[in-house]
Amino acid sequence: MSTEEKLVTLLSGMKVFPLLKPEGEVSPCVLYQRISTQERNHHGGKGLKLSRFQLTCLDSTKAGVVSLVEEVKNRLDLNQTTWLFSWLINQYDDLEENFFKTILEFYIFEED
Repeated sequence: MSTEEKLVTLLSGMKVFPLLKPEGEVSPCVLYQRISTQERNHHGGKGLKLSRFQLTCLDSTKAGVVSLVEEVKNRLDLNQTTWLFSWLINQYDDLEENFFKTILEFYIFEED
C-alpha cells in the first residue's frame, strides 16, 4: 500500500482529495499533496523513506476548520501505528475565497 493510500485510509470518515477540491464539493474537506520523498538505504538491507506531505484543511467556518485540524492532528501527529513515525512540522492559517484554511505539514517516516 502506498503512503498516499495509507494516509487516505487513516483519514477515513473525512472527505479527502488529492491536490484540489472537486468543483461543487462541499466543505469540510482535506486536500493532500506529497512535497518530497527522500529514500535511504541502511546496513540492515531495508530502505527507509522520509516523505513530507502538506494537508490543507478547508471549511466554511473558522470553528469548523479548527475542529477538522484537531482531528487530523490527532490521527497523524506522532503516529507510530500506520508507519514507523509521523510528526507535525508546520502549521499556518490562510483564507481562500469562501473558505477558512489551515495548512499542516507532516513528515512521514517508513520502511520501503
